[in-house]
Amino acid sequence: MPPSESHGTWQNGYSHANRATANEPTTHASSKGQPINGSSNTYVNGTNDFIDAHLNGTNGFTEPSDFAISASSGANVNGTNRFSGARANGTNGSSSPRIESNGFSNTDIAICGIGVRLPGRIRSPSDLFDFLVNKGDARSVVPEDRYNVEAFFGPPDKPGTLMTKYGYYLDLDLSKFDASMFRMSNAEIATVDPSQRLLLEVTREAFESAGETDFRGRNIGTFVGNFTEDWQDLQNVDLLNFAPYQMIGKSDFALSNRLAYEYDLLGPSVSVKTACSATAQAVHAAILAIHNRSCPSAIVAGANVIITPRTSISMSALGLLAPDGNCKTFDADANGFARGESVCAMYLKPLQDAIRDGNPIRAVIRACDSNADGGDGSRTFGTPNAVAQEALIRQTYASAGLNLADTKIVELHGTGTVVGDPLETAAIAQCFGGDEKVYIGSVKPNLGHGEGGSALTSILKTVVALENKTILPNIKFEKPNPKSKSHVIVRWERLMPFSVRWDRNLHVPVDPLPWPEQTCERISINSFGLGGSNVHVSSLKTCLAFATHSNSIDGP
Repeated sequence: MPPSESHGTWQNGYSHANRATANEPTTHASSKGQPINGSSNTYVNGTNDFIDAHLNGTNGFTEPSDFAISASSGANVNGTNRFSGARANGTNGSSSPRIESNGFSNTDIAICGIGVRLPGRIRSPSDLFDFLVNKGDARSVVPEDRYNVEAFFGPPDKPGTLMTKYGYYLDLDLSKFDASMFRMSNAEIATVDPSQRLLLEVTREAFESAGETDFRGRNIGTFVGNFTEDWQDLQNVDLLNFAPYQMIGKSDFALSNRLAYEYDLLGPSVSVKTACSATAQAVHAAILAIHNRSCPSAIVAGANVIITPRTSISMSALGLLAPDGNCKTFDADANGFARGESVCAMYLKPLQDAIRDGNPIRAVIRACDSNADGGDGSRTFGTPNAVAQEALIRQTYASAGLNLADTKIVELHGTGTVVGDPLETAAIAQCFGGDEKVYIGSVKPNLGHGEGGSALTSILKTVVALENKTILPNIKFEKPNPKSKSHVIVRWERLMPFSVRWDRNLHVPVDPLPWPEQTCERISINSFGLGGSNVHVSSLKTCLAFATHSNSIDGP
């Protein structure tokens, strides 16, 4: 691991880059958070012309890469890349972060606390690590207490039917709720979305695991990502249902506001709906609020609870779901994703404040940025834009002065769809591929696609992988996906024939691996969803990396 990102030792998941050593300079701090003059990343066959640092006052896109040239088809105007991320003055619009004496940046954000409810009886980060390292698979038939799947299952060409009986579900009785510590009446509780109830639980656990007890009445933000509206659908079926608390119980705007009210949190309260990237966008919004001093810390959370068949029927109509209920990410037999439930929360705080206050530090987010796919006519709405994904990753890394070549592990959105996987891996290969191995993975074959909550699950996977210095294995991967074409979803004549760039040294680990020696303890996370709203975040062990990109027929 490069010494520039080796910050303290770790025991029991906590960082010991503590106050006692905070003033000790690292041996290679000059490469962190600032431009690296003259440093370029030229990959295999010299195909990557991106200059990773801020050179000559540009954002690094001195020339479009071979990928952008061949794939954008209208994205380049007058020889310039419209996804360059440049502002009107030709820069990337952000000044370099200030590097402190301990080697960290003044913009670094610590992940201090975690609360989790995931399929496979996962109730804690340690549960998650054990489940993934042992190649767990939480796939199951739709539980009877959700809906009768046999009544909706049918042939894919029959309207109004489900094309699969399977998914990934929480092993919880959603009717149960310990209301003793909250201020809701029994009448109100009866109408409250189970997502609100579960979010209250994981938020409390995030505070507790962060060592925060005096949170009531403080300026703490609440940012919640969400996509589907199952509880609202269920309540709206009966037009004569006039329960007095129905509006605040079923509406998704209440997800963040309920947390702020019950825990008396006074910072910004924001509910985010950008499909699969919702929790990634929630992280982005929280970080911006902290940087802008709207609040000194924040809860970021997300929930996906599947109660009715309505959304699954809609996804079946679009051909998004795998009939066998398996996310076969990166595999040649990939044929769609399986829906999954997810309820998670994190407590975020500036790294310097976390060190000062003695909070546990699970990982540190180094940079976060966002863009959109746009629409140049080369794709249908909902199809991923690999050019935008590549540009966003470069923009995010450049904004923090991080070197793309140092990242050797990437957690992809990777749902297992025919179109999404090749597009995403092509962008990843362009940014990270080269002479050395780059390990790529996805948590969705283990836990399903958590949709609006999926990005937080990916982040938590990277946290436990970094804490245990382990490259976690992928399941359901046997033969690499060579390429994918679809004349229905994408006008391929205007795009390159996208293929998974295995020639760029992308590797899918199928067994747990120890962290490679002399490899930076950093993971980059990519996430995208239906619609086109994109985010990328970069971080590691005491600094983690994560990318989100919300758009694509690759799923919600």
